[in-house]
Amino acid sequence: MDYSTLIEDLLTAIPELRDSYLKYIEWWGEGAPGPHVVFGDLLDPLLFRLLAKPPQDDLLQRIFAFLEDMGSSEELVQEVLVVTVLERLSDDPKILETARPLMGPITGHLLEEMEKWRPVR
Repeated sequence: MDYSTLIEDLLTAIPELRDSYLKYIEWWGEGAPGPHVVFGDLLDPLLFRLLAKPPQDDLLQRIFAFLEDMGSSEELVQEVLVVTVLERLSDDPKILETARPLMGPITGHLLEEMEKWRPVR
């Protein structure tokens, strides 16, 4: 995965976000929002809604598979994963508890590394 195509990669893997993204960029106006903004404003709320329910949703599984792919990508992509997704998950201990078992080994490792410098609240 490459940082320059990360948003399109997200929309390909999680097409349920495409309509929201199109409305979002229309609202945004000139210039396109970057990956941190899109992930924070579109993916994170969806992820939190799904994690608040029993975690047996196919969409939730696809999101975590995508996050795992992000974890094995270039450093800028990993940064979006850690700073914009994993940090947000760690803001809510109950949500994080639900999310941990759904994480792949790379995502779980990145979370553990993040927790060394940013303890779970």
